[in-house]
Amino acid sequence: MNISAYNKGYKWTDDCVKGISSVLEDRYNLVTIYMNTKVLSKGQHQESADKSWNAYKEIKPDLVMLGDDNALYFLGPKFADSDVPVVFYGVNANPRKYFKDKSIPKNITGILERVPIYAVLRIVKPLLKNAKNMLLLFDDSPTSDAAIETMLDGKNHISIANFDLYSKRVCTFKAWRDTIIQAQQKYDTIYLSTLFTIKDEDGRCMNPPDVLAWSSKHTKIPLFGSQESMVHNDGVLGAIVIVGEKHGQMAAEMASHILEGDKIPIHIMHKDSEILLNRRQLEKFNIDLPDSISKFSRLN
Repeated sequence: MNISAYNKGYKWTDDCVKGISSVLEDRYNLVTIYMNTKVLSKGQHQESADKSWNAYKEIKPDLVMLGDDNALYFLGPKFADSDVPVVFYGVNANPRKYFKDKSIPKNITGILERVPIYAVLRIVKPLLKNAKNMLLLFDDSPTSDAAIETMLDGKNHISIANFDLYSKRVCTFKAWRDTIIQAQQKYDTIYLSTLFTIKDEDGRCMNPPDVLAWSSKHTKIPLFGSQESMVHNDGVLGAIVIVGEKHGQMAAEMASHILEGDKIPIHIMHKDSEILLNRRQLEKFNIDLPDSISKFSRLN
């Protein structure tokens, strides 16, 4: 049984599910449930988690996979009190924080989804030779909590090799727009980390591609992003990403070994990442692509 925190149609989730299915579907009866926490309000998350838990109790699977931080946050402690083996994936935060005594239960393991900020700087600095700082922009979500903790040690500002990194969280599309417009006065570039819970004036979640397209159209400084789906003509210039399908495959292989009777392995970090760049965005900002970057990049 695979319980994804997010929803069908969200590329990261779709890619992870595709990877999981490619490994497990031919050998096992795989059921996938979506919690939809990127489209539901925070007040509805617990209800969605309860429905997922009830589905687990009804199906009684031999193993459960939990996709992304919200799934582990809401359901991890429940599974900690069970005997069923659990494999998490797509988790950004330290998984210990989701359990009592800050200790991962013996029946739970998985794969962390982390792209260290210094890896992002390895492409930003060669592309923007005069850049001295970057704004990391987040929505208001548990995913953002985890990202800020792992990327910036939970701080609003850090400096790495004389390059300053600042973080800002916003809830509304108005605040997001204002930040994008005003950023050029203080920053050399912006990293769009999370934009999936940005609210419109009626308090409803915006369509993430609309938020991204507006940002790309109105920014005066280059944008970088955290997701493969962000890198395109009307999106960001580039990103270092963990490929969802590969990530799902790794988690599924771990699950397969457990189902075959192997001992539950220690959780690991997925370190295999890919550089993605967009040609039109490079042209828009008159950026020459160095050989040191181009030979390791995928352009679209």
